Amino acid sequence: MGEDRHFCLRAVAHGYELFVDTCCPAFHFYRETDLPEALDYMHQNGIVTGDDRFGEWHRVLDCARRALIFRGSTGCYAADPEVGLGCFDGALQELVREERAGLLEEVRRGKYVAFTEVPEMSLGAADGTTATVRAKVKSFGILGERNFITEQAATVKLAKKGGEWRVTDLDFKPAPRREAPRCFPWGQRVAKATGNRITLAMVVRNEADRFLRLVLEQAREIVDDAVVIDDGSTDTTPEVVREVLQGLPLKLIRSEGSLFARNEAALRRMLWEETVKTGPDWILCLDADELFEAEAAPVLRRMVNQADFDYYAFRLYDFWTPEDYREEPLWSAHFRYFVLLVRYQPFFPYTWSQNPLHCGRFPANVTLLPGIQSALRVKHLGWMRPADRLSKYLRYRQLDPEGVWGIKEQYETILDAFPRLVRWRE
Repeated sequence: MGEDRHFCLRAVAHGYELFVDTCCPAFHFYRETDLPEALDYMHQNGIVTGDDRFGEWHRVLDCARRALIFRGSTGCYAADPEVGLGCFDGALQELVREERAGLLEEVRRGKYVAFTEVPEMSLGAADGTTATVRAKVKSFGILGERNFITEQAATVKLAKKGGEWRVTDLDFKPAPRREAPRCFPWGQRVAKATGNRITLAMVVRNEADRFLRLVLEQAREIVDDAVVIDDGSTDTTPEVVREVLQGLPLKLIRSEGSLFARNEAALRRMLWEETVKTGPDWILCLDADELFEAEAAPVLRRMVNQADFDYYAFRLYDFWTPEDYREEPLWSAHFRYFVLLVRYQPFFPYTWSQNPLHCGRFPANVTLLPGIQSALRVKHLGWMRPADRLSKYLRYRQLDPEGVWGIKEQYETILDAFPRLVRWRE
């Protein structure tokens, strides 16, 4: 770095003009023995010293570069479809014009947006009237509802007519590059694009007179089968589960005592392991007081039938009344996303939080998988009843009095008489 700076200062001091070549990558040499290699490099890139060909070959490279960018970058012709067509000759010019006309509506609607770069160029065969340029072309942008990025190897043929260079032919091939690994570091990823099944995973305890029936009635429209752990209910919760899910394959596991009261993490892991034994494609893990907004079933069905993502995360709204949710600095779950739907990966090394409270319902490292946030919203109904709020307040005071696993300040606001509520809108 110091030598380069010193050279530049000396050159300017002696009146030499310095410039940066924007067509070719830089070539550095520091001793006379490097000169033959430097001359070879200059010839390969159309830089020939000693006569007017120096400027001529740069005009060839510049014409090829501009043609590639004008053809591939939608911003060049969105306002005026004729921009840049002068780079092309004859039949190719008409072909590019027709191509633009076919894309113009999508371009102006923002459904097709493309940027094109030419990071590498080299001059091939060339004489005074024809030339061939080889280039690496990178394009990226928006196509429909998805982003894209591509790399291609382009061969550009040019001819000199009327003293100006024009592109007469373009040929594109996929650029040689390392293929994306089919295997992740932890092993083979499994991802079906169609025919995926959704398995409901749920823990219940004394939910018969709360929201269980409502939640399961919606869930049965979404899932193909269910795994439910009854954590020591003393009411008719198991009967409600069997009744509402009648006709669906159901694995109902009953516990004599409540594991949730002693170690939530152990219970969550038990639910996961029992669900995995059924060979699921996707696992939808809901609590017995969580309800998707209306019309969620067909949307969730479409979401799982793709091969790109392995989890979906959703916003949870803490409902305080049947029509209103709570929104305050300490009550802002709906500004965050929680993973509720996961594609099971049999070779992934899942790890679990050991927190006895607020441990999460899935393995702690599940977000290392490719995932996405969903616009679907989830109603959390568990705070709606004053008796439930009092019960949770007492529970957190007993299990987490110092706020080690949760937020103590939030615990203290559970029983606020006048919380800030916001009306829910479908």
